[in-house]
Amino acid sequence: MRRALVLGALALIVVATRAAPAPAPADDEGLVSTWVWHFDGEMRVACLPTYRELLAELPKSARILVGATTAEDVREFREEMGLVEAPDPRVRFVEAGEWVSGWARDRYILFARDDKECLFVPRRDTVSPKRLGDLAVARELKRIEPDLVVIDSDLALEGGNVLFTPDEIIAGPAALEDNVVPGECGEGGARAHLEEVFGRRLVVTTDEGSPLAREHVDMYLAVAGPRTLLLGDPRAALAAAEKGEELRRFGRFPLERQTALADEYDRIAAHLKEEGFEVKRIPILHAEDHVILTWTNAVVETCDGKRRVYLPRYGLDRLDRKAQEVWSALGCEPVPITAEALIVLGGGVRCVTNTRRDSLAPEPKPAPDGD
Repeated sequence: MRRALVLGALALIVVATRAAPAPAPADDEGLVSTWVWHFDGEMRVACLPTYRELLAELPKSARILVGATTAEDVREFREEMGLVEAPDPRVRFVEAGEWVSGWARDRYILFARDDKECLFVPRRDTVSPKRLGDLAVARELKRIEPDLVVIDSDLALEGGNVLFTPDEIIAGPAALEDNVVPGECGEGGARAHLEEVFGRRLVVTTDEGSPLAREHVDMYLAVAGPRTLLLGDPRAALAAAEKGEELRRFGRFPLERQTALADEYDRIAAHLKEEGFEVKRIPILHAEDHVILTWTNAVVETCDGKRRVYLPRYGLDRLDRKAQEVWSALGCEPVPITAEALIVLGGGVRCVTNTRRDSLAPEPKPAPDGD
């Protein structure tokens, strides 16, 4: 949704008094210490299978905060997930009292800046009534993670439309377009404000005229290693589109649509290479409507030097397997998570999770005697 917002002054609210933690890692680094999920009863059929499989796969050290609108929603989630008979100590709940959407990634953003872990939160009056409960979940996250620095901002920005490397914020063109206010703030001002807030150089994937201009960037792109990005490639899925039978439950995927979009993806690849990234490719398919079969809408974490990726699985044997092979070749252990019903609503594994990662910096060792 397009919104015209007046860009106000940046307000920093620092509540913690202890020393700031080391920077949180980029999107492909560090162990995810805290997962945030949202339970929207209207999305139960789509999101519960995804959350059920994640719960089974996440390590015992993980903390999971589940936001829900009411106590009744919490009760339903606990019953559906089998947490009444077998409570899971990793899981805690927050009852927002206002509508919590199923898209945990979008209303607030966790990132690193100036050696601090930050929580970006938009102003309440810029948020749809059906997303106000999401802000209550963000407030709860701040309460249980007191070292977070809260950044209240007038920026119009959704978490699915940004990716982080240590040095860049990578975004789709809507990140700029939605923050241009005619007569007050042009594209240059919007770019400067984004870079100020997130403390990184902004890389925009494409332009406003692109057929991908309004798509969230994580639907077609992922951070997959140092200076390495993983970009969708419709040509890599053409054989499956030609067969077509197993795709029918997701919609129609005309070959001419894939071919037309393939040229745009090649253009994005060339642009990202000019920005200094190595670009790897992975299958992607676009239906006639909003459905995108994507294997970049995933969450990567690193533990003891080993990387794993929680990536969507659609029950498409050849394509699922091919995508997993691509991630494996990048040094990631694939952990397939069902997203068949979820993707029809327009999102994947990353869309319904928000994540806070452990710092990469090791604990300082005591100095030797005499130093």
